[in-house]
Amino acid sequence: MDLRLEETAAPGARFVGDLPTYAFRRRRYWIDEPVATTVTAGYADTDVVPAAVTPDALAKRDVEEFLLDELAGVLRAEDDLDAAQTFLDVGGDSFTAMLFTKNIEQHYQVAVPLEEFVAELPLSALIGRLAAYIVDARSPLRERERTA
Repeated sequence: MDLRLEETAAPGARFVGDLPTYAFRRRRYWIDEPVATTVTAGYADTDVVPAAVTPDALAKRDVEEFLLDELAGVLRAEDDLDAAQTFLDVGGDSFTAMLFTKNIEQHYQVAVPLEEFVAELPLSALIGRLAAYIVDARSPLRERERTA
């Protein structure tokens, strides 16, 4: 049965139809203010001057992007994940952690130790930690150590 709420509203009032109906739905309804930054020579205007880009840094960035995409897929996130929140804050649990690490291990052929997955860290730190571990574990020197 459709509710006809238009007749109960004041003249000219509007009803907004797409508001959250579930308090814990992982969707934001706030409008963010635009951040004003100036871009010079490919870098945002900040006090930090970027270091030389190394192959390891490029590899780590690619791994971080994969990990974020994989985590969003495992969590079935509709929106981008907030990197300031923890794994638990974005809806992660022991099952999704296991599924996430299993997907990482299959993709990179690297075993992820349990102590590397710290669910209480913000996502940015957790993803950075996992990416650094993967890049280090897949480095040619490590490969030679494992085969020797």
